[in-house]
Amino acid sequence: MQKLRVSFQIFSVDAPLIQCVNVLLFYCAEMTDLVMKRMEHTPQNRSRFRAVARDSCGETFEPESSDIMFFGAVKEYVVAVGSCRMASAETTDPTPSTDTDSAYAHVINYVFIRPHYQGNGYGRKLLRYMEDQIEFEVQDRPFRLKSCRHAVEFFERLGYHCVSEPVRPVCPGSKRFAELYSMEKL
Repeated sequence: MQKLRVSFQIFSVDAPLIQCVNVLLFYCAEMTDLVMKRMEHTPQNRSRFRAVARDSCGETFEPESSDIMFFGAVKEYVVAVGSCRMASAETTDPTPSTDTDSAYAHVINYVFIRPHYQGNGYGRKLLRYMEDQIEFEVQDRPFRLKSCRHAVEFFERLGYHCVSEPVRPVCPGSKRFAELYSMEKL
C-alpha cells in the first residue's frame, strides 16, 4: 500500500506528465488494428484522401480518377491513404525500370500516414495490402514508384531499390519533393 501512495504522489505533483502518459496510452491502445479497404472515388473520399496527405506532408495530393484508392482506418478514423495504378494484363512487353507511365508495371502513386500514427507499421501494412490487392489481379509484374528522399529508406526496407539518379521536378512545390527517386520492386 505504501508503494502505491508514493508513486501516486510522484505523478500527482506533475499533472501535465499524467496527461502526456494518458495521451500516449490512448494512442498505443488505439494503434492496434488498422482496417484497410479499397475505396470508391466519391467527392467525400477524395476529400478525406487530400486531408490525410496534407496532414502527412503539408501539401495536398489527390489520386487520379483512374487510380485505385485505399484507406486504412483505426476505429473508423482514416489514418492512412494510398493510391496505385494496376498494370494492364494485355501489355506484355517489359519497359525500362524508370518508366512509371507504362501499362506494363504496377505503379504506387501515393502512400500517406497521419503523423501521430507514423512509426507503427501502418505504412508497411498499407503498402503490402495495396501490392497484394493489385497483384492478385495481374501477377508477375514489377511495382514502381517515385519517392521523395524522406521516404527512400522506408521503401528500401520493403524491397524496393533505386533504379536511377534522382530527378528534379519542374515545380516540386516544397523542399520535400525537390528530388524524386525512381524505385522498383520485382
